[in-house]
Amino acid sequence: GGAVTMTAGRNLNVNDWIATGNGAVGLTATGGAATVASGRGIVSGNGAITMRAAGDVTTGAVSGGSFEAASTGGAVRLNGLVDGSTGRVNLSAASDVVVNAAVLNGRSGAAFNATAGRDVIVNAAIDGRGGATGGAVALRAGRDVAINSTIATNNGAIGATATSGALDMARGTALVAGNQPITLAAGSSIRTRAISGGSLSANAGGGAVNIEGVIDGNTGPVELRAGGDVNINDVVLSPRSGSGFSASAGGSVNVNARIDGTSGVPGG
Repeated sequence: GGAVTMTAGRNLNVNDWIATGNGAVGLTATGGAATVASGRGIVSGNGAITMRAAGDVTTGAVSGGSFEAASTGGAVRLNGLVDGSTGRVNLSAASDVVVNAAVLNGRSGAAFNATAGRDVIVNAAIDGRGGATGGAVALRAGRDVAINSTIATNNGAIGATATSGALDMARGTALVAGNQPITLAAGSSIRTRAISGGSLSANAGGGAVNIEGVIDGNTGPVELRAGGDVNINDVVLSPRSGSGFSASAGGSVNVNARIDGTSGVPGG
């Protein structure tokens, strides 16, 4: 199909749908923002979709062979559904990456990557279940990572790094990775909620690790490390898988909830 390419010296505004028959779509705003209006989107079959801007990038609905959105001087806001047929998704921003609509591309087995100079904020589900195996999720922030909605994969690894700040999971959220690892790192503190994965590693270099959600009995080895305290404030059932549990802290380790490996595989 025919490709669509648009380049603007200032702003690029897409106020209606763009659709191709497997043709790539490339949108570039060299001196301003690239914006897809609410309720609109881009459909390209198996063609790649690319949005680039010096200012903010605001997306609509996305369905394509892959999707890249990059802002060299502003934020990337994912404001439309990324459907389950879309391949790899790469989001990068000088300031924030904000996920405001569901991301389903993991169902194709493809990865989702978000890299921000400041914060990565997940306000809508990233869900790769119900499709192909894989679909790893990687979140990397220069400052904070805020997970305000559940991230789930179909046996794809989940990684989140808050380089100089905090990694925080909101109440009611979960990280679910099937048999693959969940790896969390922060320059200051980490707060987890529900966890289910092949393993869990949480490393808070300059603050506390706070376990405030159940680590389920399907989870494999758990390793918690903190420059400050490790606070276990909710039930840990991972030893039921027969795997080890370890916690090390520069400050105190406080066990305020059960660590329970009974009625499971011997050895945990």
